[in-house]
Amino acid sequence: MNRLPAASPVVSLPPPFQPVCCGPSDALLRAVAEAEAEAGAATLVYGTRPDRFDVAVVFEPELPLARARGIGPVMMLAMADALSTLGPPQKDPQFDWPDRILVDGALVGGVAVTAAALSTEAAVPDWLVAGVQLRLSFPADLTDPGRTPERTALYEEGFGAVEPLPLLESFSRHLLLHVSRFLEEGFEPLAQDWLTRLTPARTRGSVRHGLDPLTGDLLLLEPGSARPRRESLAAAQARPSWTL
Repeated sequence: MNRLPAASPVVSLPPPFQPVCCGPSDALLRAVAEAEAEAGAATLVYGTRPDRFDVAVVFEPELPLARARGIGPVMMLAMADALSTLGPPQKDPQFDWPDRILVDGALVGGVAVTAAALSTEAAVPDWLVAGVQLRLSFPADLTDPGRTPERTALYEEGFGAVEPLPLLESFSRHLLLHVSRFLEEGFEPLAQDWLTRLTPARTRGSVRHGLDPLTGDLLLLEPGSARPRRESLAAAQARPSWTL
């Protein structure tokens, strides 16, 4: 049953997603509360702040937490595909490790992942929640967004025709597609797709990159090295590297 307040906008999501509107509240926090209340997998919580796209999804993985953490990159792919579908063609989103979404090299949003308390990397968690936020616009009192060139907003980048609800619906369809791929093909094909969007700041030079298909860790092979250097996805997901 959809838990939508009477004033909530009508949203059309593909099965099995069940929408929950949290108004201006934080979607990730609400999704965690829903998961703890046993709302079930595919509960999709979305916010309605005019300056922010905010969505979080409850998952009940059948994989150990170490492998299920790959849902973070999967969420990033779904969001980037939705933006590429609806936005201007010259503004294809890129990623920065581990959790940042960029447009024109500037931070526009990111993902966050959290699991049930006491979950261990080798055990299957009772639930896992993954959320994504994007800045739609800067505050009205910020008269010169150019003062923060490392940060941007979708509407500053030519996404003015992109409405939040169609973006949410497109995101949910792409997420369903990528989650199905994750379950059927494993993480490796999705990891390759994710790497194609890795920011040039990470890919320049002769350093070779990869994502560990079992953990999602970033692997960096420096010139002349026999073993790659590893950056832990689990450690990165403990606290998002971005803020809006």
